[in-house]
Amino acid sequence: MSRSFVAASFQYLQHDAAVAAATPLTLACWVKPGLLTSSRCPIGIGASGSTHHHGIWIYGNNPADVSAVTQDGVGAVIASATGVLTDGVWAHVAAVFASA
Repeated sequence: MSRSFVAASFQYLQHDAAVAAATPLTLACWVKPGLLTSSRCPIGIGASGSTHHHGIWIYGNNPADVSAVTQDGVGAVIASATGVLTDGVWAHVAAVFASA
Protein backbone atom coordinates (compact mmCIF):
# COMPACT_ATOMS: atom_id res chain seq x y z
CA MET A 1 0.00 0.00 0.00
CA SER A 2 1.28 3.45 -0.86
CA ARG A 3 -0.07 6.82 0.20
CA SER A 4 1.08 10.42 -0.21
CA PHE A 5 0.06 13.02 2.37
CA VAL A 6 0.17 16.82 2.36
CA ALA A 7 3.35 18.22 3.92
CA ALA A 8 3.17 19.40 7.54
CA SER A 9 -0.06 17.52 8.21
CA PHE A 10 -1.10 14.85 10.68
CA GLN A 11 -3.04 12.73 8.17
CA TYR A 12 -3.09 8.99 8.68
CA LEU A 13 -4.88 5.83 7.64
CA GLN A 14 -6.77 3.89 10.28
CA HIS A 15 -8.31 0.42 10.07
CA ASP A 16 -10.14 -1.66 12.69
CA ALA A 17 -7.30 -4.20 12.62
CA ALA A 18 -3.74 -3.81 11.44
CA VAL A 19 -3.13 -5.30 8.02
CA ALA A 20 0.24 -6.87 8.91
CA ALA A 21 1.24 -6.08 12.49
CA ALA A 22 2.71 -9.53 13.18
CA THR A 23 6.47 -9.87 13.09
CA PRO A 24 8.65 -10.19 11.17
CA LEU A 25 7.83 -7.05 9.21
CA THR A 26 9.63 -4.16 7.56
CA LEU A 27 8.57 -0.50 7.60
CA ALA A 28 10.19 1.97 5.20
CA CYS A 29 9.51 5.49 3.94
CA TRP A 30 11.15 8.54 2.42
CA VAL A 31 11.42 11.59 4.68
CA LYS A 32 12.56 15.17 4.17
CA PRO A 33 12.82 16.64 7.66
CA GLY A 34 12.42 20.33 8.29
CA LEU A 35 13.18 22.09 11.55
CA LEU A 36 11.65 19.74 14.12
CA THR A 37 10.24 21.17 17.32
CA SER A 38 9.01 17.77 18.55
CA SER A 39 9.28 14.10 17.64
CA ARG A 40 7.41 12.73 14.61
CA CYS A 41 6.39 9.24 13.50
CA PRO A 42 6.25 9.25 9.68
CA ILE A 43 5.25 5.56 9.54
CA GLY A 44 3.88 3.09 12.05
CA ILE A 45 1.55 0.12 12.29
CA GLY A 46 -0.62 -1.40 15.01
CA ALA A 47 -4.20 -2.42 15.68
CA SER A 48 -6.63 0.44 16.34
CA GLY A 49 -7.17 0.86 20.08
CA SER A 50 -4.19 -1.36 20.91
CA THR A 51 -1.07 -0.26 22.76
CA HIS A 52 1.10 -2.70 20.77
CA HIS A 53 2.61 -1.05 17.71
CA HIS A 54 5.79 -0.63 15.65
CA GLY A 55 7.03 2.65 14.19
CA ILE A 56 9.88 4.79 12.90
CA TRP A 57 10.38 8.02 14.83
CA ILE A 58 12.41 11.15 14.04
CA TYR A 59 13.77 13.23 16.93
CA GLY A 60 15.74 16.43 17.30
CA ASN A 61 17.03 19.11 15.01
CA ASN A 62 19.59 19.30 12.23
CA PRO A 63 21.04 16.67 12.14
CA ALA A 64 18.14 14.58 13.42
CA ASP A 65 18.07 11.14 15.00
CA VAL A 66 15.94 8.26 13.75
CA SER A 67 14.66 5.38 15.88
CA ALA A 68 12.79 2.13 15.33
CA VAL A 69 10.34 1.64 18.21
CA THR A 70 8.29 -1.39 19.29
CA GLN A 71 5.73 -0.68 22.00
CA ASP A 72 4.02 -3.61 23.72
CA GLY A 73 1.77 -1.71 26.13
CA VAL A 74 4.19 -2.17 29.05
CA GLY A 75 7.46 -0.83 27.69
CA ALA A 76 9.30 0.03 24.50
CA VAL A 77 12.26 -1.42 22.66
CA ILE A 78 14.20 1.21 20.73
CA ALA A 79 17.06 1.00 18.21
CA SER A 80 18.48 4.40 17.22
CA ALA A 81 20.90 6.09 14.84
CA THR A 82 21.99 9.55 15.92
CA GLY A 83 22.64 12.59 13.73
CA VAL A 84 21.79 10.86 10.46
CA LEU A 85 19.07 13.11 8.95
CA THR A 86 19.74 16.59 7.58
CA ASP A 87 17.06 19.29 7.29
CA GLY A 88 15.77 19.71 3.73
CA VAL A 89 17.47 16.56 2.42
CA TRP A 90 15.47 13.49 1.35
CA ALA A 91 16.45 10.25 3.09
CA HIS A 92 15.15 6.70 2.97
CA VAL A 93 14.58 5.22 6.42
CA ALA A 94 13.72 1.58 7.13
CA ALA A 95 13.35 -0.73 10.12
CA VAL A 96 13.06 -4.51 10.32
CA PHE A 97 11.09 -5.80 13.29
CA ALA A 98 12.12 -9.43 13.82
CA SER A 99 10.10 -10.16 16.96
CA ALA A 100 7.38 -8.61 19.09
